[in-house]
Amino acid sequence: MRRRRFYLILASIGVSSLALRALVPPFPLYGAVHDDELMVRLAASLRRGNWLGDYAAQGHLTLSKPPGYPIFLAASSWFPWAPTITIHLLALAGALVFLRELRLIGTPRWVVAAGFALIAFCPFWFGDQLSRVYREGLLASLTMVAIGLAFAVRRRLADPTCAWWSTWRSRAASLATSGALGVVVSLYVATKPSWHAFALLVGTTVSTAITSWSGRPTKRQALIITALFSVLLVGATTVVGYSVAQNQRRYGVAALDTFASGPFKDALNAWSSVRTDSPRRYVQVDAQQREAVYAISPTARELRPFLEYGPGYGWRGSSCASPMKICDESGAWFPWELRDAVQRSGLGESPTQFNRTLAQVAGDIRSACSDGRLACGPEGLAPGIGPLTTLPRRELIDAVVLGAEWLLRPEAGTGLRTVDPQASEDVDDWRLIVDGLPAPVPESTYRANAASLGSALKLLETLYRGLWTPLMIIGLVGMVSPMAHDRTRKALPYRYAQGGLLLAVGVLLAQLALLEVGSGMYVSAGGILYLLPAIPPLLAFAVLGAAQLEELIAARKR
Repeated sequence: MRRRRFYLILASIGVSSLALRALVPPFPLYGAVHDDELMVRLAASLRRGNWLGDYAAQGHLTLSKPPGYPIFLAASSWFPWAPTITIHLLALAGALVFLRELRLIGTPRWVVAAGFALIAFCPFWFGDQLSRVYREGLLASLTMVAIGLAFAVRRRLADPTCAWWSTWRSRAASLATSGALGVVVSLYVATKPSWHAFALLVGTTVSTAITSWSGRPTKRQALIITALFSVLLVGATTVVGYSVAQNQRRYGVAALDTFASGPFKDALNAWSSVRTDSPRRYVQVDAQQREAVYAISPTARELRPFLEYGPGYGWRGSSCASPMKICDESGAWFPWELRDAVQRSGLGESPTQFNRTLAQVAGDIRSACSDGRLACGPEGLAPGIGPLTTLPRRELIDAVVLGAEWLLRPEAGTGLRTVDPQASEDVDDWRLIVDGLPAPVPESTYRANAASLGSALKLLETLYRGLWTPLMIIGLVGMVSPMAHDRTRKALPYRYAQGGLLLAVGVLLAQLALLEVGSGMYVSAGGILYLLPAIPPLLAFAVLGAAQLEELIAARKR
């Protein structure tokens, strides 16, 4: 394939994919005050120069989630298109960087073009969940960008001679690539802290350095590699460090959020460690545990009027309407019920008071556990995840398999979309942040999903349904084949890089399985939503496998 035709094909694929994404409008969940609408409200505050907003007006929701996605939304709102298009542009850019690395090692142009088409038209990029104004869509595109940049760093690490350090231009490009990878990881962590990003980073870069370098590096080599990773680490502190500094300056809390870490996490984990006669599945803190803590903690007793109420109301109504059908407890929603209770009791009127209240509760529980006033077991790993010793192994395995089943089933979601702006109290914020919002009335009452190109996306799903499993098999065959047929170490770095991609997918599956077993709401109810960041590694895995197989076949012909 000639170069001009190759570039024309790549441009055609990119433009067609972007046009399809532009024709699918955003899917606003008006009234989702703890999820999509919260992200939009925080982004509107950022856009107005008020960081995450007034804590006195918004309460604990202000710091309930990290600010990475609101930062992205605020920045994207300056462009004359929807944030879903910005996310798609990032994904396409990441794919091109990744495929450029394959081309640089001699992968044929037709394989690169086919790989770009595979990534660009993957139905997940256009479905309902990635059309939402929610952070998982950004995480998926950041993962694609991180893969591309990680492979660019990997190529340099795979050269023990460090020839890429020979000129100032190549040095600047190498350091810039490493720093950009760090910034992407930082934005990922500031959007949703997860081991998935670190597994991807370590699996595709560090493994390459270990497998490519034989013997002890020279002083020059060690200094060069140190410089590369130092710049990466500096980049990894940018968005996270800025967000923490702003939260400290504005709210007096040096953290990304007050949910996943700090006194709230401590209080929730300590409370859930209290032993009872009849523990209940999918209930993080039940009535017996609460009553036991009220007896030893004056601070917890002040929360009692806001935690004890009739079945079917408040967060218990959400639990009752969930697949678990638990109506007398808040179940998986207890963390939000506890946060609301602190706010409503007047003990969380500021972030520092909120933290002090929960730190006191956590201290009271742990003190009572240590002196025998409470019978306690091991504390949970995180909000929503109990101690590993208490989690049923069979359910953990089943949750991992369920997640893997979702990943092997390319269903993006193309159902009927109904949007009602009247459900939102922040319509002006939506209009400020999200361009191209759909009309509340479907364009066609006969074919209501036509507005989201439902038939076109169904066709893509049908095509990928026949390709998806064979592609995964091709990836595995391409990963394993060089072990038996390649006597050199040339293919080893890519095989280990493929292993790194699978490691990232496995880490994400394990995290979601733990949450699923603890709350029952992350895989079975969330479907593909929380698994979206695993799609780019699987796409890259398949393309790498195809490239390795092509190389093997071509070598045999020679």
